[in-house]
Amino acid sequence: MSEAEPAARPAEVYGAAAERTELAWQRTAVGVVIGSFVVCHTCVQLNLLWMGGIAALLGMVVAGLFVFAFPTGRHRGGPASDTWSLLLIVICSTTAVGALSLLASVTQLLR
Repeated sequence: MSEAEPAARPAEVYGAAAERTELAWQRTAVGVVIGSFVVCHTCVQLNLLWMGGIAALLGMVVAGLFVFAFPTGRHRGGPASDTWSLLLIVICSTTAVGALSLLASVTQLLR
């Protein structure tokens, strides 16, 4: 008689699903960073320097968080509950970029 094979770990069952998920998080973070710097550039062109500074700061904070606080899964070694933190950061930063761009547009229209 042979021994039963050990059950596969969840990471092995789904193949590259974890890597694809992390790439999606990273793509979203890059999109938020690029969007915030586009809003920053637009605000500087419209002489809304304080709003441009806020947008640039937001882009740097999101980039810093995704580089230092949330490294890739190969290096993380932590629990899988980090996805809720990532989701919260992405929702807040995307909403902030949208609100800044809306505020810049409305400010320009009211001038």
